[in-house]
Amino acid sequence: MARCSESHSEIARKILRKLEKAAIQAHIHNEAATGSIYIRFEDARIGSVRISDHEGIERYKYKWNVRTDKKFRINKQLHGWQRDGETFRFYCTPANLNRIVEEIIDRASQVKTSEWKKEYPPKIGMQSNYETEMSRRISELRAKVRKNT
Repeated sequence: MARCSESHSEIARKILRKLEKAAIQAHIHNEAATGSIYIRFEDARIGSVRISDHEGIERYKYKWNVRTDKKFRINKQLHGWQRDGETFRFYCTPANLNRIVEEIIDRASQVKTSEWKKEYPPKIGMQSNYETEMSRRISELRAKVRKNT
């Protein structure tokens, strides 16, 4: 599989430096034999980052994903927020590290406040689907409140 010019450890160090500037504590948790690198945050509610050049194992689903393989870089439809069942996951290439860091910073600020939710609502990408889903949920909640009063 073709890879980008930067190594996964270089990409991880870039992400960690950017997060450190934003006062978000993270560390490299694992460097797998496959070449994938995993970053964990001090606050587990933020999620974790996977940097790889291949698809991951189905049962391990990381919130933040940096893909370096050529197949992924060419297919722009895979970039940004992707819905995986009830959960949203973020995918980008090394060229978009600023965007993933911005999204992680946003997530970290939500975690620190009462705005934190189990599912992270994306602000970019699947916005129209997200707004439709939120409108549906709000309608359901209003119906429950009316029913209980």
